[in-house]
Amino acid sequence: MVSPHAAIVPFRVGSTVVDESEIADQLENASLITLLWLVFLSVGVIVILHTSPAHFTVSDALFEVASAQGNVGLSIGITGPEMSTLSKLALCFNMWSGRLEIIPSLLLVRFLLRRGQRTRL
Repeated sequence: MVSPHAAIVPFRVGSTVVDESEIADQLENASLITLLWLVFLSVGVIVILHTSPAHFTVSDALFEVASAQGNVGLSIGITGPEMSTLSKLALCFNMWSGRLEIIPSLLLVRFLLRRGQRTRL
């Protein structure tokens, strides 16, 4: 089909017409979730690298944190009882936030912090 240059062709998903603002909102939400997932992953990698022995590489830490955050359960040997408490807490947080998803985790932390501020006043 050939349309004039000024023709408005609606975007459809199945039989539903989707407007540009809805598409922009969905892309914004997906971008936010992706960015937060990467931020949590990066923070976990940095914590693991600073608290683990020097012979572990960035790729080792990235694999461990991505596995924890994705709730996969694979390990290349970094995790164990000899890990520092901070490393264990970081991996636990990554596992927890990966299981619950990032946005609900942040909302829970926000709720707890606000509730704590109200009780102090």
